[in-house]
Amino acid sequence: MTYQEYMNLLQTKVIDILNKGINPWQPADRARNGVTDRRYSGANAVMLYCSSLILHEGDMRWYTFNQAKQLGCSVKKGQKATPAYFFQNTVERAKKDEDGNIVKDANGLTVYETVRIPPIFKVYYVFNARQLDPIPRQKDTKYDDSYDKEMAETILSNTPVRINYDERNKIPFYSPGSDEITLPLRSSFPDLTEFYSTAFHEMAHSTGAISRLAREIANPFGSEPYAIEELVAEITALSLSENCNMQYTHKSSAAYIGSWLQAIKDPSFRLSSIYSSVSKAARFLEHPEDRERLIAQARNNEDELLLFNGEKYLHVQRTDDGEEPWDYTIYDSNLKDLDGGRFGKEGMKTSEAIDEISKYHDLDPSIWKRVDLAELDKSRPEIVAEPVALNKKETPIQTENEEKATAAKKHVIPEVRFTFSENYHVPIGKNMTLSEADKLLSTLNEDYRSHEETLLTRFEIAFSLDGTEQLYKDKYVIGKDDKPLVEHIEKSMNSFLKNKGLQEKLREKYGEEEFARILENKQTILNRAVPTLNCHQSLDEQKERTESMLETLTKPKITTVEREFIEYSKAILDWVEQQRSNLNDGKAVNFFNPPQLEDYQYIMPENPEKIKTVYISGPITADPNYRERFKTAEESLSKAGYTAINPVELVKGKLSENMSAAETWRRAMEIDLEALRHSDAVVILDKKGLESMGMDIETHLATRLNIPLVTLDHILKWSKEQTKTEDVPAKKEPDARRLMR
Repeated sequence: MTYQEYMNLLQTKVIDILNKGINPWQPADRARNGVTDRRYSGANAVMLYCSSLILHEGDMRWYTFNQAKQLGCSVKKGQKATPAYFFQNTVERAKKDEDGNIVKDANGLTVYETVRIPPIFKVYYVFNARQLDPIPRQKDTKYDDSYDKEMAETILSNTPVRINYDERNKIPFYSPGSDEITLPLRSSFPDLTEFYSTAFHEMAHSTGAISRLAREIANPFGSEPYAIEELVAEITALSLSENCNMQYTHKSSAAYIGSWLQAIKDPSFRLSSIYSSVSKAARFLEHPEDRERLIAQARNNEDELLLFNGEKYLHVQRTDDGEEPWDYTIYDSNLKDLDGGRFGKEGMKTSEAIDEISKYHDLDPSIWKRVDLAELDKSRPEIVAEPVALNKKETPIQTENEEKATAAKKHVIPEVRFTFSENYHVPIGKNMTLSEADKLLSTLNEDYRSHEETLLTRFEIAFSLDGTEQLYKDKYVIGKDDKPLVEHIEKSMNSFLKNKGLQEKLREKYGEEEFARILENKQTILNRAVPTLNCHQSLDEQKERTESMLETLTKPKITTVEREFIEYSKAILDWVEQQRSNLNDGKAVNFFNPPQLEDYQYIMPENPEKIKTVYISGPITADPNYRERFKTAEESLSKAGYTAINPVELVKGKLSENMSAAETWRRAMEIDLEALRHSDAVVILDKKGLESMGMDIETHLATRLNIPLVTLDHILKWSKEQTKTEDVPAKKEPDARRLMR
């Protein structure tokens, strides 16, 4: 089995476990070797954890064939082994000096160093305890819950960015803009392992900054790139936690299960690429001495870079010319053009190109820092409020006539139409979304490139900018132009604005005044139309994913949890349309505050009037004020007209003082669960309280019995609204009040 085959199998198992609403990267229990009790780590831990839950009743013990044989067990007939792998790309070797002598420290002990070797990948196979006959007995082993705090502190100190501790802010985050992490105080976490897990997660995000490993990290919430970056941070933090022998407990990750599932189901998704990013991010945080090498590797994967050394900018981009594959421009600190040209030879890497350019211009190549390409926008003049309508021959963005230019604002979704193509597979005149057009072009590109052919195609995009309809027209050569449409437009505009020779020809052809209008129009497309279309495409993708998920929930009878998700999905669709409306009006869009799933959990069921008796569920052992909270809730529910079952009062006088703590808890749960069975709904006092074992059991039982779960706020709010409705006098129908009851 190859590495890619292993990762493909793992991806299948991850999809299965995500479909069950379980986060495979935060296991409740870690898979371990049944003989040595050694816990598995990395992708092996995820593979075996998923297999244990899906196929083997949650048993986390695994054995090689020989280990099972030594225990006197055989593999049951028809059972298949699960693959695990061994990977190594470094070894510890004695350090030697220039003369080949082994280096000793002050105490005369040999000094060792980590040396990189060609990667070794080997697959071996293991069987779960449930696949063996007889099933091995459970050991009475008490697992060591201690962790390496010193290593955790070392990793924390390796943070590449500043960490701010804010006692007022309870939400941890990494800000790409300020390149800083904000965390709550350590004392606000239940224990240090949760603090370290959260810190590692945000530190993992910081490694993706443009000046480091340059991942795509500034993405709107709910988009596929956003889900992928969260996945990288999740698995990186898990890897760091495993290296500290620590349970990973990042609290916000469960909210991303749905978006991860959608991302992983995409045919183009490769879990192996995620683990590749994780490996680099974890190495970046654990081994600061490797950062320069990792940054150089990230640069070599790019076709375009903007670097800054404190005084000058260097813009480097790859050309289509094999003889001179690199085009570069040097700017001063105000982005004024100083020098540039084309050079290089076929196969030259990005880092080699940067070194050569730096040496030629007497610059230090070691101090270049990568910056965002958007910095180049500073060199462009301020853009007028409205796009300029130009001569049709040179106007990619234009209104069809004066009436449309002054028409009332009209909110539209950008529509792509192909107006000409040499291939009948391209539908002429059919309206498509940007995503649909990109998928079509991607398929055709793959086919034509494999046959080394090209295909001329022309397209137009109708969209709205500041409430005014616009029409962009351009050509696309399939088999040669390989970027999505919006990136293709951006590349075309950048190419024009950097091509001084073409600009001079247009200036001579059309005159200074007309050329100024052409130049201004190109800048408007790049600075305003391209970002607008990118935002629309993100909204299209979010809408498409949400509608696809809604379709899977369309059935005659739905569960309470499915109904909650339907309400949440509808809120997302409303939010998408509101953002689109703002976008078309030229108003600010807010991609970072979409509806949250937790706001739609435990909502009122479809027939709330049937709820009469309610059972109150909340944390008890973990809450020192539980008696007061339960009593207050009971009084509020009684006042609203419900028969409230308070489990705190329910067990009074029914528990013996001679019972142990464990027996007391068990007997109390028996009494409470019997009462819960006869309730019409379970009222949740605190959604965070699901960390309570008792609440976990209560909510699980209620779900299995199809008893709706509602929050205290939801049920009281509904009762209040219902009371107001009943108090309104009926104007047309005398019996309206009776019918409402």
